[in-house]
Amino acid sequence: MDKKQDRTAQQEYNPATRRVMLFLSGVFFLIVVPLGIVFVSALLDQSLRLPLFGNPATNTMISTVLMAAGFVWAMWAVYVQVTQGHGTPVPAMAPRKLIVDGPYQYSRNPMALGTLTFYLGVAIALGSYSAVMLVLVLALLLLFYIREVEEKKMAERYGEAYQQYRESTPFIIPRLRKSQE
Repeated sequence: MDKKQDRTAQQEYNPATRRVMLFLSGVFFLIVVPLGIVFVSALLDQSLRLPLFGNPATNTMISTVLMAAGFVWAMWAVYVQVTQGHGTPVPAMAPRKLIVDGPYQYSRNPMALGTLTFYLGVAIALGSYSAVMLVLVLALLLLFYIREVEEKKMAERYGEAYQQYRESTPFIIPRLRKSQE
């Protein structure tokens, strides 16, 4: 794919279009997916007769921390994509430049990490084994997609700059200290 074919990072979208895309993706990832986890896990728990785990107070404390940390981490990544990259998290409106600042200096995929952490918090709040399994399956699918599709597009789009970034920045689990160069 040459730069002409990769229009997702070439095209400048107006702020109103980006806001609409951000709103729609926010509704999907912050409302639809968590509700899907709640409803599907309830059906699985009932049909498989799975017990709940933990106790409500402990689950609430752990899930609150995970959901808050995941939400903040993901929103920081979105903010940096919009303000520095002039794009959105939606692949159809990809950032126009390689972002290596903010949470992207610690992890190449901070938005995925934050979102999955948020979903894990939802699963723990439910105390549901099937919800945890759903989140793990979702994580595997998402991380496979990122590795096999998004990272290849990034390498084609940004060339050597992305290769250097890829070599110095972890895939998903943040390195809290930047390496000394």
